[in-house]
This record gives sequence, structure tokens and C-alpha cells, in this order.
Amino acid sequence: MNRICCLGMAIVLSSSLFAQSKLIRVPQDKATIQAAIDSAANGDTVLVSEGTFVENVVMKKKIVVASLFVLDGDTSHISKTIIDGGSPSHADSASVVRFAAGTDTSTVLIGFTITHGTGSQRLSGYPEFLWWRVGGGIYVEAGGARILHNIIIDNSVGGSRCVGGGINVWDPTNSSKIGVVVIESNIIRENDAEGPAGYGGGLGFANGLPIVRNNIISRNFASAGGGAIDLGTGSLILVNNTIVNNQALGGPPGILSWSNLPRLLNNIIWNPGNNVDFVGAADLAYNNLIRGGSFVESNHSMLPSFEDTVSFSLSTNSPCVSAGEDSMLVRSIKLYAPAVDIYGNPRPNPPGSKPDLGAVESSAQSSNPPIESPQLFSKTLNSRGTTRSYVLFLPKNYNSLPSLPLVIFLHGCGGNPINAMTIGMQNIADTAGFGVVYPKSMTNCWVDNVNGTDSSDVNFVSDLIDTMLNYRFDPKRVYVCGFSSGAFLTFRLASEIGHRLAAVAPVSGGLPNVNARGSTPSSIPLALFFGTSDGIYQGGTAYQNADSSIIKWLSYNGCQPTADTVNIPDSDPTDGTTAKLIRYQSCVSGYPVYFYKILGGGHNWPGSPNGQAAFNRDVYASVEIWNFFKNYPIVSVREISETRPSVFAVSQNYPNPFNPSTKIGFKLQASGFTSLRIFDLLGHEVATLVNEELRPGSYETTWDAAGFPSGTYFYTLTSGAFTETKKLLLLK
Repeated sequence: MNRICCLGMAIVLSSSLFAQSKLIRVPQDKATIQAAIDSAANGDTVLVSEGTFVENVVMKKKIVVASLFVLDGDTSHISKTIIDGGSPSHADSASVVRFAAGTDTSTVLIGFTITHGTGSQRLSGYPEFLWWRVGGGIYVEAGGARILHNIIIDNSVGGSRCVGGGINVWDPTNSSKIGVVVIESNIIRENDAEGPAGYGGGLGFANGLPIVRNNIISRNFASAGGGAIDLGTGSLILVNNTIVNNQALGGPPGILSWSNLPRLLNNIIWNPGNNVDFVGAADLAYNNLIRGGSFVESNHSMLPSFEDTVSFSLSTNSPCVSAGEDSMLVRSIKLYAPAVDIYGNPRPNPPGSKPDLGAVESSAQSSNPPIESPQLFSKTLNSRGTTRSYVLFLPKNYNSLPSLPLVIFLHGCGGNPINAMTIGMQNIADTAGFGVVYPKSMTNCWVDNVNGTDSSDVNFVSDLIDTMLNYRFDPKRVYVCGFSSGAFLTFRLASEIGHRLAAVAPVSGGLPNVNARGSTPSSIPLALFFGTSDGIYQGGTAYQNADSSIIKWLSYNGCQPTADTVNIPDSDPTDGTTAKLIRYQSCVSGYPVYFYKILGGGHNWPGSPNGQAAFNRDVYASVEIWNFFKNYPIVSVREISETRPSVFAVSQNYPNPFNPSTKIGFKLQASGFTSLRIFDLLGHEVATLVNEELRPGSYETTWDAAGFPSGTYFYTLTSGAFTETKKLLLLK
């Protein structure tokens, strides 16, 4: 017999209830659990004998509903006392157990196997594309609950929008209806949320105050992200949970948080896949083992080393042994490690040691702290006398790469690096092998358009690039993307320091007028993402509209106004939007302009539900941006000698005449910003071959003139105060 020790709290609780209130037995007194609940009064206990009860239960009173486990702590009662919700009376109310109004934390569900639920339909009074299927196993829609010592298994939610395959806590109309929900010492496994917007295979939280402790959350699945847990706008306390072997297709297999308020202590979060395991507010995570990155100094990223994948007991050499803390103050709330683990063993074990990470406490003790290579760093730099902050993400294979690309990601107004990470760019970086840096604005928005007089943020990004070159980032593969105010700044950076960038991708923002009216910027590849229902799509006094921004950039890149259009398949007809890609690729600079036009799209990042209006699910902007970026390293030169020349000089091109390509050599006596440009007979610049900072040495570059007509051209080398022009002849 498998018996949990140290269950005194639950047994004393139930004995007190039996002495002071009515005990209703199932099936002896009532044939069904629901009948017993309906006949109970607040303070009563419904005690359920072993057996399978095919019903969907609604908890609506302050009562305890328990299996015989509550009497003797024998865990075999849990697997033998089954609530099967697979035959609901109505498909829209198919959660196995639903907590409704009239409940609070004195409403307890303890000691059951909860299975075969398919969830409840919510927001049904709204247009169908807004409906959500929620809470396959358990759905808390109002009040509060304590959900203890249950096995929540093989439940699912599906459809175009769904969340919380195992458990969901969400009141879609009034968050104040939900209070504290305690989910403790449960096994939550093999639940799923499948659909285009399927989140939280194990658990989903939108509001309320969920406290999740001592649970094993394993083998759950979500299509869009949060294989184990999806957290919406609410708070979450997550202490000593083992969150392992969960999966997701589109986002993190572990935890996807849209909130700034999750607090984590002593958890193991280790799931398979290429994506990092936690996307969200990582600054409130302490003493956890999280695959894919060390979020703050006290978290780790190492193999957890289990004895088995059933009980998830820790091996004696596990880095999780004695790696926890008894308590921690996390943003004004004191978190405590539970006194016992999921199986009732005392924590810590042995006494006097530190508690283990995860839901299972071992009897081993380790004096060796974990050592790992973290992936996520919060840092500062001094930019022209001002301290500026940023977060840097390094891919898991960083140490094996001689050099790698860097993506600079600019958040929108009111944003910060933490919520910028919910877009999931670092998930792609981990697979593709590039770094991501998330700068933080000084005020609510970036200094994106102030008549060119305040260049503090332009200088900050330039200084940040210099700092990043201390890592192994390739200076010829530095890219910038940004959302809203970050998109405006992306345009400004491309206009003012474009020679340092290989490509840019603004999302939901146009070209600032000050840059559109200024001098012609460097040619640079551009991919613009913009929704036609975005309030700033039509521009304003400070910013160009979407079409004008494209037209301006076509002139900068020397592109023909003709384009080819790709209609992107409408993979999700329920999102109310469609998308097409307009590509301008006939450009003398060789740098194209792409326009992802989201018809009906709002002010948001396509593919990610972070906007204030309709968002498109046919295009995942993060993936499209990287696929665009990776094709455009800065066109540069080959250094053929590091010997410092005695003079500046530019050689005659060879061959000359030529068809279709020719080589041009030059020498630099001193370091300086260097440009090599091609002009036609009328003095129009037709190509830029070099546009970057170069050190002293001898160089060579090639001009491929396959797309140009025969004739006489000129090339001009400028470096510092030195300028020289020579003639070349293209004959076809």
C-alpha cells in the first residue's frame, strides 16, 4: 500500500469537518457526486468511495469533496476514484469539474483522478471568432478553490482558440469574481490545448490569484505555446514544481507568460525542444532550474538528472539537490518552500539542509553548487555619460560559434525588455544561432522623432553595437527590428547609422518625417510590417504613412516601383485578417524592400496576441524577419593586406573596360569611415560598394554591373579628408 506520510493537516481538517458538519457519502447516501454537492450546505463534506463516476461536476458551495484518500493518506485511492467527464450533457459545458460563484479556498477538491474533459465554451455572447474553449479537466470561472492531491490526466481543449487543457482559471467578464486558487500536490499530465491559438496544455491562468505548489506537470501539449503553463494578465505564484517533458509547437514548451507578475521559486522547468522554456517576466524568478537560460543570477540551466521519469525523484548527483531556498521575498510577497513534498516527505531532507528544487524532496545532500553557462543577462552601459540598460540573449551554442549575427529588438511605448521577449525572438535565435539584445528606453517611448536635435537613443544604440562587438558578434551582420515607437526608431537608425546595420524590419510604424525630409540615408534592406486597421497606418504630422514610407525607401535603395505580390494563405479565417507580401526586388543597390501588408490588422506584432486590435495569425513576424535578415550581410570589402600604407590611394579598376564585373582596389593610411560609390555620367549615384569604418590597410572590392546599361561611370573613394575619383567603362 502506497501511503503518504505527514498528511496530518488534511486528516485533521477532515476530522474537524466530520465532527461539526454533515458527511454525505457517495454512492451510499447519494448516487452521484453532483447530487451530493446539491444536497450539501456550506461546511459539509462529500466523501466519495472508489469507483468511476461518469459526470461533469459543478462546485458552487464552501464544501470539501474528497476521496477516501483524505482518511488514511493511501494514494491508491486517487487512481481508483475517477471522475470521467467524457459524456457531458452539453458540449459547451464539458469541463470535468467547474468551480462557480459561491466558492472560496474552503472549497476543496482532494484525492481524485480527473479525466476525459473537453472544456467549456466561453464568450459565447460575442462573435464566434472570439470564443475560447477552456478548462478541460478543471475550470475555475468564479470564486476560489483548493485543488489538492489529484491526478489530472488525458483532458483536452480544442478549436481555433483554447487554453488550459488540464486546469484553467479565467472569468472572461469580471476578473474580480475570482480570488485565491491553490493548486497543490497534483500530478497534471497528458493534457493538451490544440488549435491555431492553443495555449497552456497543462494549466492556463487569465486572472485571479493562483498559487501553484508541489505539482508534477508533465507530458502536456499546447499548439501555440506554454506546453505546461500559459499565464495571461493575472498574477501567479509558482513554488517547488517539477515541470518536465511538456511540448509546444509555436512557443515555449514550459511557461508562456503575458504578465509581468509571475513569481517563481525552487522550480524545475525542463522540457524538450528548440525553444527556451520560459518566455515572460524572468526578473521575478529565483533559485529555479530553467532549460534554455539563467534569467537572473540565482537560476540555473543544467540537466536535472532524475532517477526516473515516473516519480521524478532526483538522483544523488542532481544539481537540484539542496539548490533551493526556504523562503524568498519576491516583489513584496514572501514565498516559502512547502513543509512537505508532493509525496508527503519532509522538506528539507535531511533537516538543516536547503530544500531541493522541484516537487520531490530527496534524502541526499549536495555541497556542490550548479555551474552553467547562462543565456540571458541583464546589463548596463555608459552611453555618453548616461547609464543605459539592456538584456542580452545568447544562443545555446554560443560557445561553439566563431562569430554570429546580432538582432537588436526595440520595444514599443510603455514596454520593456521583459515583455519584448514574449514575442519569442530568442526561441528562433536558439535554433538559428544568433544573439538578441533588448535595449530599454529611458522614458515611456523612444526618442524617435524630435527634429533631429535629440540623438540620445541613436547614440545609445550605436554605443550598444560597440559594446556587443566585445562578444563574438559579426559587425557586418547587425540587424534592428522594433515595434510601434521602436519601429519609428528603427527607421531613424536606418537613416542615421544605416552604415552599421545589415538590414532593418519596423513593425507597426512609419518613417519619421525628419528623416524623410533630410539627406538621403545609406541604402539598406527593409522589411515593413503594417496592419491597414492600425490607427497610425495613415501616418500623421510626425510620421509618414505606410505607403509613403515604402516609396521613400524605394528611392533610397534605387528600386523600381514595380513589384511582385505574394498572397499569403489565410490559415486562420477566424482572425478577421488576411496578409500579402509585396516585394520590390529590382534595385540598383541590390537591397530590396519588402512590405508585409496585413489587411484588417491592428497595432500589434503579427503572429503574437499582444496588440490592442485584431492580430494576424497567417504571418509570424519574428520568423519572417529572421528569414529576411539572414540573406543580407553588409556588402563589404576583402582586406588583402594589414600593412599600413604610406598614402591614401585608389587603383584603376581591373579589367577596364569590363563586362559585367570589375575589381577596385584602394589603400588607407589611417582608420576612418570609408565609402566607395558609383555614379553615372549625370552624377547620379547608382551603387554603394563600401560604406563602413575601416582600419589602415589595403582592400579590394567588386562591382557586379550585370543590371546596368553599357556606358561610362565614375567611382569615388572617400575616407576622412581624402577623396579621389576615377573613370570606368562598361561594355556589353
